[in-house]
Amino acid sequence: MTIFLGGISIHVRQALVWHLIGIEMTWGSTAKEVEQSILFEEIGKVARNFKFTFIYCILSIIAMIYFAQFDSMGWKITSVVLIWLFATLIVSHLFLPIALNPGLMLVKW
Repeated sequence: MTIFLGGISIHVRQALVWHLIGIEMTWGSTAKEVEQSILFEEIGKVARNFKFTFIYCILSIIAMIYFAQFDSMGWKITSVVLIWLFATLIVSHLFLPIALNPGLMLVKW
């Protein structure tokens, strides 16, 4: 439940922004019937479907490290609480497509 609730905010924010801009979108659901698949095929599907989420998370990690260590313009993050909360959010977004993917539960090696 923690990964689901922690990792859903990007998708809700994307839906709100697309609605304000006027881009049509639809919400999908997970397949109710899980079929056997190979691990590498399933990881490839996840990487293709969530590539922008992964890119956003990697850029967020780079920005967090930069602002925690190297920034000299007054934007330096010094509070451990802020780093912990943002890191938890990023980890939840990285693991949401992997941990909640029903196709990865029944993989064949």
